[in-house]
Amino acid sequence: MRGLQREARDTGHVLASATAGGIFSSTNANSPRIRYADMITIDEVLLELGSRVELVPMDAQCNDVSIALYSSLDQGERLFRPYSFSKKPGVAERLEHVAEAMAVLGGMVLDDHLRLKFPCGEGHVQACRRLFLDSVKLDMNDPIEPRPLSVDDRKTGDTILVHSKGSGEYTLSKENNEVDERNRVGVATLGLVKLGELEKCSGSENRIRFTCGVPHDELLALLLTRALDVRSAVREIDAFASRGVLSAPSAQSV
Repeated sequence: MRGLQREARDTGHVLASATAGGIFSSTNANSPRIRYADMITIDEVLLELGSRVELVPMDAQCNDVSIALYSSLDQGERLFRPYSFSKKPGVAERLEHVAEAMAVLGGMVLDDHLRLKFPCGEGHVQACRRLFLDSVKLDMNDPIEPRPLSVDDRKTGDTILVHSKGSGEYTLSKENNEVDERNRVGVATLGLVKLGELEKCSGSENRIRFTCGVPHDELLALLLTRALDVRSAVREIDAFASRGVLSAPSAQSV
């Protein structure tokens, strides 16, 4: 946590100097003038970014910098953006890779400012948190490809399939016709409900839907890889949330 604070303070100094166009000649990190400029500059950045919804405190693929996912509203649509206060080499390229991975793996729309949104304009925040974490985990040397709407169940050797029914509705089934004695299809269904905040449809035990009424095949396929072990997935999200807070320099103690 102390490392995060130090990184944020150093980064804020650089941001303030660049924003001020060199107006502050002092390089003393304790200078009141610099810290005042830091506070204004970072506050403006945070105002544009919106609220933080997820955090990776140390990114092993980019010098252990902190990367966060921020969310804001624009004309009623929910936008997301990966961001880091660090100005270390390679951070800009790393953020571009994470944003591109989120667009491909989650079926999101990506603009030139690394802002992302779902085609429906809704947030799907819980699902987006999982999408962000998996996008950060993806090796930068690996190809970015959407996941299939199926998953192999290592406990039974079966394959669980997801079928799109339109209007954001999906059904789950096994690839073979044997009796699902361990109810693994039901486990996957409940896992998707938990991870993606989907709703179970009435009249069918293994039928679910996105409340926006719009299909999200890529996003659901990504969530499906975690649905059979939803407890581990939730524990991982909670662990990231408890490891640290990405704070602006103005919020840090000297």
